[in-house]
Amino acid sequence: MNLQQSMQQVAVIKEKIQQKLTHSYLQQFIVDPVIDEDRILFFLSSIQDGELGTDEVEKYVTTAMLVQIALDTHERINNHEEDRLKERQLTVLAGDYFSGLYYKLLADLENVTLVRTLAQGIKLVNEHKIAIYEKESQNIEAFMASLKKVEISIFEKFCTYFNENEKVIARLGEQFLFLKRLVEEKEQFIQKGTSVLFEGLKKFSFAKVELNQELSPDQNRMLLRICEKYIEHTKELIDQLVHKFPVPNEFLLERINQITNRRSAISKLYAEEG
Repeated sequence: MNLQQSMQQVAVIKEKIQQKLTHSYLQQFIVDPVIDEDRILFFLSSIQDGELGTDEVEKYVTTAMLVQIALDTHERINNHEEDRLKERQLTVLAGDYFSGLYYKLLADLENVTLVRTLAQGIKLVNEHKIAIYEKESQNIEAFMASLKKVEISIFEKFCTYFNENEKVIARLGEQFLFLKRLVEEKEQFIQKGTSVLFEGLKKFSFAKVELNQELSPDQNRMLLRICEKYIEHTKELIDQLVHKFPVPNEFLLERINQITNRRSAISKLYAEEG
């Protein structure tokens, strides 16, 4: 599939998701959910070479995206404890509403096996979210592994169902989604001074420092170097996987380059300000 075709299909699926997410009452009180086009692209790429028709592909990808959006919406509660009670309650309601849409779509498809498979992914995401937010991990490696599982479990299970879990696209998608999360966490830390990832790194790197205690510039730079190490390692894995593609997807390569360039720009910004 060429660049234009990929972009068009992603746009079509995004529009269908947007239509399903539209709820006039919820829109008055909560921020619209983010529809991650990169995640659509990888869901799409993992099954577009199979025997499914276009309508089926779009329904399956839309369903998987609704699962992810519901999980992401619930996660926003943990990140905004200071928000008003009504807004927090409505955000929970929105996550439940989006989950209901996903179950309805699967019921329409009469695909019990996929329901069970994605339910396993939901269970994994929630287990690892607890490990992250409750700081239950024993070390940085375990913490990072949980962060990665939160990002990739739905995609991973989706690929498992369609027997694509051993293919390059599945492994590339997992690494890409993790890279994107790392870059976003780093960007948030540089702009706001905190993020879920960096709160975890702070705990494991400075055991004697209180969680609410402000770090020195040198300590902040140390945390950024740790994050950058994981970013570089993930990027190396992506580069290796990209070269294994028999016919590279132009859109995928373009997005990988954009994320890599964004990472470089963020690193340069911090170097200039630091």
